[in-house]
Amino acid sequence: ALKALIASDGLASCGAQGNEALKADEYQQAAVFYTEALTLDGSKAPMLYSNRAECFLRLGRSARAHEDALDASLSAPLIAPLIASLIRYAQAREDALECIRLEPKFAEGHFQLAIALQAEEDPAGACAAFTKALALEPGNKVVAAGIFRMWRVCKPSVMLAVQRSHAS
Repeated sequence: ALKALIASDGLASCGAQGNEALKADEYQQAAVFYTEALTLDGSKAPMLYSNRAECFLRLGRSARAHEDALDASLSAPLIAPLIASLIRYAQAREDALECIRLEPKFAEGHFQLAIALQAEEDPAGACAAFTKALALEPGNKVVAAGIFRMWRVCKPSVMLAVQRSHAS
């Protein structure tokens, strides 16, 4: 019982430290805290996977921005920042999928998956994930904005979901 109490305190502490680092835009450090929390008890932590996915997405965007800045100053593109961003996006996708596996009705997991798939240039997959997130949280304006940004690709799946909801 004492071991479980220590693990649960460690989980809460690492999760809280991860949240603080995320708020401070310290994404690498936040990912480390979330990883530590997941090693303590990953089976009960869909929010930790979702938050770590967000860290990886932001780290991927940072690497991509670094790549763009270097490309502007050099005649040849550098491959390392591109690879770094692709790895981070893949990590975000995997964490989002694990979050969904643990808690299929957690809209945030589907939202993180949508953003990761969008970053990986999979618009159809992103639309499916955005649509699922919106079905789970119909009033979520952030998810709705994601669908709106991709409206040309998402319109058929959204229209089908609307038709299904009216049919039942």
